[in-house]
Amino acid sequence: MPRIMTPKGWREIHFNDTALNESRAVADKAIKKVNADSEHVASHGHEHVYHGEGDGGTDHFMVHNTKTMKTHHVTLDHEGDQMSHGEVHSDVKSQHGSKIGSKAVKSIHKSHINAFS
Repeated sequence: MPRIMTPKGWREIHFNDTALNESRAVADKAIKKVNADSEHVASHGHEHVYHGEGDGGTDHFMVHNTKTMKTHHVTLDHEGDQMSHGEVHSDVKSQHGSKIGSKAVKSIHKSHINAFS
């Protein structure tokens, strides 16, 4: 059974709305310590995706995993051009291997594309 770290310690969860909200609250707190200006993009189970500040040619994302309590930093160097899903997937996997799930990668790509809209 999956567990998350809450302010009161480890807790077994079933991913209903309450557990997901608690998991996101833990992730929000961890991310705000690293980058106070980041915005929540999506949650996928124990992975929470955040979009941080970037410049014209770079996007910065963070994926906080409430199961491992680790935050993975992803930098997309797109040089001002939209990247395909395959390019984003390749960049993320080359930076973090299998530590970031495919749904989180899809959310990173969607947020990257939305930044161009």
